Amino acid sequence: MDYTHKLPFIIGASVTIIVGILSYKSGYELKTICTRMSLSMVLSFLAGTYLRSFIERMQQEVKQKKELDTIKENQEIISEASKKNVQVKKSKIDLTAGEDTSENMHIGEENLYDEEFEPLKVTNVTIKDRDQKSQS
Repeated sequence: MDYTHKLPFIIGASVTIIVGILSYKSGYELKTICTRMSLSMVLSFLAGTYLRSFIERMQQEVKQKKELDTIKENQEIISEASKKNVQVKKSKIDLTAGEDTSENMHIGEENLYDEEFEPLKVTNVTIKDRDQKSQS
């Protein structure tokens, strides 16, 4: 990542050195060589800047695409889990018709309540009057 920030300078300097060496070996005057080198430095620096911005955009797009993929995967997992929960809830409903025995009525009673809550089982209710207590 550090090289992408230095890319315009690296490209500009290397192209300028190559242009300077080729112009010197070709026998051009010093003024022409300096003009060519400065022009090549500016153009290659601009090209390096464009290349750097292109690379950074590509990296951001790849990063965004990965984030979107992970979000889609998470949404798929959540939707599958919710579908399973709905199916489990639907499967617990007993829609049988027929014999009305006490066995059929209490088949799914164990699964009906959570582990922490158990209903109070009342088999016998006794009511005492207050009047009887006060007379005694």
